[in-house]
Amino acid sequence: MIFQQESNDINKSKNLCCFQVDDNKYEVKLRVKLAVERFIELLKMKEQEQQKKKKDLQLDLHPRFLIIQYLSIKHNHEFQYFHHYQRC
Repeated sequence: MIFQQESNDINKSKNLCCFQVDDNKYEVKLRVKLAVERFIELLKMKEQEQQKKKKDLQLDLHPRFLIIQYLSIKHNHEFQYFHHYQRC
């Protein structure tokens, strides 16, 4: 593990993130554990969002969906065209 190595920078990190329980044994502070867990949760949420966007994009490009979109637009246009001439 990294914290088993000795250097000034690592010692600073140990003092910031951990507290010493015995000689050369450190325990990570609760706030650091919670922050890391929250960071992991946020990464998972972001990954799920990206997967959903990718899935939605794939659905948008699916041939059946494109046909439904085309028919909907065509129907809407014909509906507007029909109502325009009824008013005249």
